[in-house]
Amino acid sequence: ENFFDTPRGKRWLAVMEGFERVKHAIPVVPVNGTKLLLPFHNGDARIVEGRDISVGEYESGEKVCLIDMNFAANNRLKAGDELRLPLYYADYFYSSIQIFPKPIPEDIIHLLINSRGEGYPAFEDSVYRIVGIYSAPRPSAASGYVLGHNAVVIPWKSVKNSDENNIFSTGPMNGYNTSFQIPNGHIPEFLSRWESLGITDLKIVFYDNGYSRIKEGLEAMKKTAVILFATGLAATFLVVALFCHLFISRQKKRTAIERSLGMDRRLCALSLLTGLMLVVIAAYVFGSIAGYLMTDIIARQRPIDSHESFDMSFSSWRATADTNVKMSVSMEGIWRGVLVTALAIPAALVYAMVSIVFNLRHEPLKLLGERSG
Repeated sequence: ENFFDTPRGKRWLAVMEGFERVKHAIPVVPVNGTKLLLPFHNGDARIVEGRDISVGEYESGEKVCLIDMNFAANNRLKAGDELRLPLYYADYFYSSIQIFPKPIPEDIIHLLINSRGEGYPAFEDSVYRIVGIYSAPRPSAASGYVLGHNAVVIPWKSVKNSDENNIFSTGPMNGYNTSFQIPNGHIPEFLSRWESLGITDLKIVFYDNGYSRIKEGLEAMKKTAVILFATGLAATFLVVALFCHLFISRQKKRTAIERSLGMDRRLCALSLLTGLMLVVIAAYVFGSIAGYLMTDIIARQRPIDSHESFDMSFSSWRATADTNVKMSVSMEGIWRGVLVTALAIPAALVYAMVSIVFNLRHEPLKLLGERSG
């Protein structure tokens, strides 16, 4: 009659308490960044109310959290409310969806009591402020990368106490239980350093949403643009030089007349140079303004300035994703090219001065005796 006072009876009491505790348990996912969770990184999961946990909150270990949309609706929670999270178990192998494929865990025997036959005590009990509510579609054949039912996301550093006495599962690193982040475009550098360590039995998969391929394409386009720009700049200089040559050579007779009337070489050179530079500057200003306006008009044309829409009738994103993607073209930096092309003016000035000097070396009578080109 005093069965529950015996060691065996106390163990059964602990088992029953464990059943009751697990029945109301929810998975808590501690991370160092929301984007380290693949559903958020890929866009399958998104914030639908409130905001994301900030970088500063992750770094300082603030008591803030993100909760599932269905969990919030069932418990009448909203952004700004507080949620008490006593932590009982620590799992370093399985993902939250593998333990919580349904709101109530299926395989719970190992969650009831520890090796001493006692119930797991909470190794930490804190109140978290809900800063955001997320939506995460769960396919019928969920992989380990999907968030478990009612999963709560918290900063890793917000857990201050040790969980060494509450660990019930450990195992090797997998893609769904280990993730890290490196700067965009640094995959080759990272792999080079990784290979230098001599570790060959660990496979690393990078998820950069196609950034590496886009970067390679943009770099190739940049090289092509630089080559075309350099070619165009050289062609511009040659055209300006040809124009200067034709302009000055056709003004030989005018120069001879001016010198015959008593104008010295300096004033003759200034006269030629002034006329030449007025034409060059006018052409440069007109061409620059026309080019800028045409570029701006082209950049504002559809479909660049329109909204690209996607049919998501049969997509899991239908209820959560925006169907319109805004696209824009940045005009920043266009004046750099304008300033570089402006080098044609001083280049034309130098070339013109040299040509004028050679032109003024001829005697006026000799120039008047030549046929006008």
